[in-house]
Amino acid sequence: PGCYGPELACDEPRRGHPVPVATTARGGSPRDETMREGDASIRVVRFPTSHFKGDYLFPPWLPMKGLRKWLAAEPADIIHAHSYRFATLEEAAHARRKRGIPLVVSALGFYPPENALVALSRRIYDGGRGKRALRAADRCVALTRDEIRHHVALGVAMEKIDVIPPGLQPRALEPGDRERFRKEYDLEGIVVMFLARLAHDKGLADLVNAMPSVLAA
Repeated sequence: PGCYGPELACDEPRRGHPVPVATTARGGSPRDETMREGDASIRVVRFPTSHFKGDYLFPPWLPMKGLRKWLAAEPADIIHAHSYRFATLEEAAHARRKRGIPLVVSALGFYPPENALVALSRRIYDGGRGKRALRAADRCVALTRDEIRHHVALGVAMEKIDVIPPGLQPRALEPGDRERFRKEYDLEGIVVMFLARLAHDKGLADLVNAMPSVLAA
């Protein structure tokens, strides 16, 4: 998914275009679910995958059991794959080659490595399987103009890249009840909200380290 993935999955069915979502499940076997978001009904198909504690170190080599077979049989006019350096992109690229239907890729994976070992792992993947899978896309979506250079470095032609920043429905930004929120969590003074995954590349450590200087000023 990504910021606009859920929005597409929710809004397109209202226009008569179903968007089944394929994603991961820890252990077990593939399963079909139906999720509801407001008046939208979304089909979610989950495929088991393995997991290692070394975050983002091995994912390119982790298969999602059953995904390739599902992609080969699922009726679709377009495949939209999210996240570079994950097996989902390779499976989507395989389906694109076999079925000949357009593949759109939202890479969402150009963030700094955690350490030298992760950096080496990425260089190996980028030099082979990853580059081939990304170049199979008919269109690539970059979140920012800075991401264009990452795509080009992996061999994607400029004319295949579109910049589409993350978007939210205006209703998601409507203000809530500030006073109730402060009272519920016993908050006083200035409140700084950090909204993201607890991942090294999101900058939470930088925010915490900067706070003494911010408060002093």
